[in-house]
This record gives sequence, structure tokens and C-alpha cells, in this order.
Amino acid sequence: MTTKFTYSSGIEVTFAGSQITSTSYSGYPVAVDLGSNITTIGPNAFKDISLGTVTFADYETSLLQSIGAHAFENTKLRSIVFPNSLTIVGEYAFANCADLTGIDIKEGSNIRTIGSHCFYKSGAFWDIDIPNTVMNLGEYCFYNTDVSMTTLPCSLSVIPAHAFENTKITTMKIPSSITHVGDYSFASMDNTGVLATLTFVGSKLQVIGEYAFYGNDIATVSIPISVSDIGDYAFTGVGISSVKLSTLVIPTLSTLKTIGDYAFYDNTLSEAFIPLTVTSIGDYAFANNSFGASDVTLAGSNLKTIGDYAFANNSAVNAINIPHSVTAIGPSAFFGTDANLVVTFSNPTTSLVISAGTFGHAQLPAVFSIINFVRHGNA
Repeated sequence: MTTKFTYSSGIEVTFAGSQITSTSYSGYPVAVDLGSNITTIGPNAFKDISLGTVTFADYETSLLQSIGAHAFENTKLRSIVFPNSLTIVGEYAFANCADLTGIDIKEGSNIRTIGSHCFYKSGAFWDIDIPNTVMNLGEYCFYNTDVSMTTLPCSLSVIPAHAFENTKITTMKIPSSITHVGDYSFASMDNTGVLATLTFVGSKLQVIGEYAFYGNDIATVSIPISVSDIGDYAFTGVGISSVKLSTLVIPTLSTLKTIGDYAFYDNTLSEAFIPLTVTSIGDYAFANNSFGASDVTLAGSNLKTIGDYAFANNSAVNAINIPHSVTAIGPSAFFGTDANLVVTFSNPTTSLVISAGTFGHAQLPAVFSIINFVRHGNA
């Protein structure tokens, strides 16, 4: 039942309490054998010491319920087995543990919460199974680690911001329980993105956050019918790999409303279907792609704004129809498309504003012959 602290000199010291704090021991133990009666490891309990080994009592009989914030931060811990009794792992609990190579969560685990920054910048551990008991993952929980997994528990409803940013995940299935994929959640901001296969299971997802999948190796993505918002830079393709998004599937019956700035910028998309529910297309949203002739379909009767450079540098596009609902087209929205781009307007209204530079000079006569009452900038 007692806890044993072992020091580099070989000296062993026992502790009979049920709660471990930074004052439960003296000096700098290199190993700890926790008694089965321990219920709590408090905040900062072992922070910043050379602790390399922690052994829990039998994972099925241990009484440990919580590991506090920063408890093992910046230690030499190499691996750990979580007892089934554990319910809460606090923020930064295992952050900056460079030697950490294994996290073992057994079948029968009762973990409910994994706090923010929990494994932040820790080790080279690979596979980890997050059990279906986990209701909350904190922001940055696996940020900049070598963690690898293929799916998340269906007990989660939100993937928090930066949760898996700069990781080594290559394949990911987003479960049907997820309604929100947070900002930067799977982003590769260090330009080493390896996420290549992305699957959305089910149709509850509503929001794909800013930079959510930025800079990865995803070649194909199918947006669930339930998604209403795709954030800025969500699928921007700037990774070091030559693999970029080439196939984008948006269902005809999609409920999508907003496509953010740079959402699909710098990929190799050959076509884009914008469903009728979309109200705004952000700046540079589809710029720098590989659209073929007439492969931009603006299906909507709700589309109001087309942002600056929204479809720029897609040189093969030679025809586009602007829905009657559009009230503003940003500067250079079609810059770098076919010099003879044919633009048609479906029942345009006098409220339509075409900004300066939206169309090339070769295209302007055709535009104004169709709508000679358009208000415009200094074209």
C-alpha cells in the first residue's frame, strides 16, 4: 500500500499517504512505485525533476483518480500505464517529456478528461487509443508530438484547437459524434504534413475551423452534407509534399454557407461545385488551382459575395455564370483565368458591385454589354 521513492544512490524512501504532492518527498527521485491507495497526484508533483520511471499499482485495483496540472512536466519519464480508476489528467501533466515513448491506456479505462497541453511537445510515442469514455480533450493536448492514431472516440463532440497540430497522423476518421473540428486541429504549420487520408463518418459535423487541415498531404476530401462553415485556410495546400488536394466533393444537397479566405488555396483542384446554400466565397478561396475549362459551378441562389482573387490563377477557366443573388465581386476575383473568359449574369440587379480589376480589359466590353448599369470601381 505504501509508495516508494528510489534515488540514484540506491536509497529508497517510503510514503504512506494517499495524495502525492511536491512536498511528499525530498530531493530528486529517479523512480517512483506508487501504492494502490494513492488517489491523487497533485499539481506540479514531480515537475522539472529527473524522474524516469513511474510504476502504478495493478491498473485494475489502483485507486488513483486524478493526475494534476504539470504533475510530470519536463521529467525523464519514458513510459506510463494509466490505471483504470483514473478519470482526469490535468493540463500540461506530461508536457515537454522528451523521453516519453509509450502511453498505455487499458481496456476498461474510465478517463473522462485529458487536459489542455497534456502531452505538449512530448516524446516519440506512436500509437495511442483514446477510450470512448473521454468526453473532453484540451487544446494543444498532442501538439507537436509523434503520436499516431487512425480514429477518435465517438464520445467526443468537439476536436479542440491545435489538438493534433504538427503530429505524425497519416490516416484519420472523424467520428459521427463530432460537430466541430477546431482551428489548427490537424494543421501542419511546420510544413511536414503527413495526413494523407481523411474520412468524415456520419453527418453531424457543422464547422471545419481555420487552418484545420492546413499544409497536409490530403488528395481527396468529401465534405459532409451537414457542414455549414469552412474556415479560413482550412485546406490550404502549402506542405512540402507534392501531394495536394485534387478532388473536392461537396454534395448537391449540402447546407454549406461560408467558404473562408484561402480555404482551398494553392491545391490542384480540377473543378469546384459551389452549392446553392453558399452565401459567401472568401478571398483567394479557390485561387492557384488547376480548374479546367468551365469547371467552376456557382449553383446558388443565395450567393452574395465573391471575394478578392477568389478564383484567380486558374488559367483554363473560360466561362462562368454569376447568380442573380450576387451583390459584390472583389478585385481580381477572376485574375489569371482565360483571357477570353465569357461571363454571364443571371438576371443581375442594380445593386451588383464589381470592384476595380475584377476582370481583365479584354473581358470588360462583354461584361458591360450584358449589364450596362453595373456600378463599378475604376476598371
